[in-house]
Amino acid sequence: VLETVQLFRAKVVDVSPEAVTVEATGTSDKLAALLRMLEPYGIREMVKSGMVAVGRGPRSITATAVR
Repeated sequence: VLETVQLFRAKVVDVSPEAVTVEATGTSDKLAALLRMLEPYGIREMVKSGMVAVGRGPRSITATAVR
């Protein structure tokens, strides 16, 4: 995973024993290629947007109740 992230000039912003949080920017084609390369490792959630906040660690945002 780390080598793939580096290849696409993306950035690892958090690492835990169960999860890696990656920040990637670029064209739609570049991001689609990165996602294809990471797909075998499993993607819990993905956000495509401008400025965003992402939780740290193994729990995904969708796993918690938002009220």
